[in-house]
Amino acid sequence: MALDKSSGYTEENNFLNEAYPVRYSKYLNKIIYFIFNVTNNNLIEIYLISLRLIVNFLFIIKVEKVIWKKMRLSY
Repeated sequence: MALDKSSGYTEENNFLNEAYPVRYSKYLNKIIYFIFNVTNNNLIEIYLISLRLIVNFLFIIKVEKVIWKKMRLSY
């Protein structure tokens, strides 16, 4: 996995950054990039990517609940 040590940016995980809300992922990104820069363990990468996907899924469920509440109130 190619790493840019100065910025902590990884091309392989760019799709997660594009599909994830910025204000919710700011601190999570810092933790993930710090671990990526310290170690290059594939198990840690798989764990963190799956963690991001689970949190993203929970965020989508939360947004959908808010949308359903607003739809019910509008009728």
